[in-house]
Amino acid sequence: MAFTDVTDGSRVIKEGVGMVKITLAADCCVGDLLGYNSGWVLADANGTYPAVLVAGVTAASGAEIAAYRAAKIGGITSGTAGNKLYLSDTAGDYSASAGTLSQVVGVELGGGEIYVEPEDESVSFIDNIPLYFGTANDVSLKWDSANFEILPVADDTGTFAVGDGTTDMDVKFYQGSTSHYVLFDVGGAVVTIVGDAFTMGASGTPAGDFTLWGTTANYKVLFDVNGDTNGAWYFGANDYGIDVVFYGQTAGDALTWDASAGALVATGLTKVDIGASGTPLVLTAGTPIFELYSTCASTSGSTSAEPFLVYNTMTGIGGVGGRARFYMTTNVALGGWSNALKAHAVYGASGRTTGLGSAFCGELTLSAGTTSGTYAALEAELVAEAGASAGTATSFLYMNASDAATVINSAAGYLFEIGSGVTDTAGGIFEAESNSDSLSMTHVLKIRIAGTAYYIPLNTSKGF
Repeated sequence: MAFTDVTDGSRVIKEGVGMVKITLAADCCVGDLLGYNSGWVLADANGTYPAVLVAGVTAASGAEIAAYRAAKIGGITSGTAGNKLYLSDTAGDYSASAGTLSQVVGVELGGGEIYVEPEDESVSFIDNIPLYFGTANDVSLKWDSANFEILPVADDTGTFAVGDGTTDMDVKFYQGSTSHYVLFDVGGAVVTIVGDAFTMGASGTPAGDFTLWGTTANYKVLFDVNGDTNGAWYFGANDYGIDVVFYGQTAGDALTWDASAGALVATGLTKVDIGASGTPLVLTAGTPIFELYSTCASTSGSTSAEPFLVYNTMTGIGGVGGRARFYMTTNVALGGWSNALKAHAVYGASGRTTGLGSAFCGELTLSAGTTSGTYAALEAELVAEAGASAGTATSFLYMNASDAATVINSAAGYLFEIGSGVTDTAGGIFEAESNSDSLSMTHVLKIRIAGTAYYIPLNTSKGF
């Protein structure tokens, strides 16, 4: 015999458990299933109002009645004892099969009786049927066969909170396996991402600004998408810097921005590559690839200002070189000049040096260990491989002057100067000698040694 509900008000409450007094917001018959929707109304699987109570009497809207949390009801054509009963799509009624809202509300007892206890039975919802919370259905939960949605009745309303800031719990989101998850750890006050990548934005749909704040005000890491065309990372804030360390794969290898020292420090590195032979950086004339601008207000007369220092210590016996190298190569006809290295010192209208000023300084320090070998403060080496041409003129040293102010071409001008460290010494590089031979000369070159001018005779004919 199939289950058939009675909807004419002839159901009989044989026993009731958990009686409560309620005020109706809709008409009902005895035994009807009641739910809450801005008042006590007939429960409705089609209207997604789940059953909570059983009406104890037949009454009109506005009446105060007795209702039960569970009840034994007679006067119904009952089928097989033990079969489940569901909330019907017809408001207030029972059904032998699930309605739109699948809620088990009781069980058939046989003999025209059923047992109803809706509050303690499970509730399930089919796709696209929302479950509402709040007096005015303020928040809804819904599964649309692909997504689980939690929606407020109005945008930017309310807060989804897990815990209350005092009594809280960990929250874990799994990503395909137990070894891939995001954990919000209350005890550790930390968010941990395990086994998963972390991505913000996507190609064509970039993320917004991203800020990580430190425990101290103004200390943060900020990714500003509007900083420039491609966005910018900010570590700290203006006048509130933080150290930034990039580690290598070998212990001790690191590149550190030391905020307090205002220094970029590389430790343990084997080399720094900027470009490569196969993929060099492309240089535009007038736009250097590497630029270093500095200024110095030092007034010390003993400590040199040195904005750039290359310090190399040779430790291998038999090693060679040890120098910094500037290499320029070409396989085309260049213009009016070409150099591998240029030293340029500029004195402004009020600039000068009280001692010795130069564009380039070569200084060699000898020791008790330099017992063999050849040493020179300056080395000029000209390499002419087989088949090389001498050009218009080739020399070890080329000297010229742009002398609009007649400096080098004046009484104070010299070809070169040997300082006071060189003295008149028998067998030395400078020695006083007298010679009565008559030399034929057409020109002289003036030099200065230890403050005294000397003249080197010259002749336009090599047979003088």
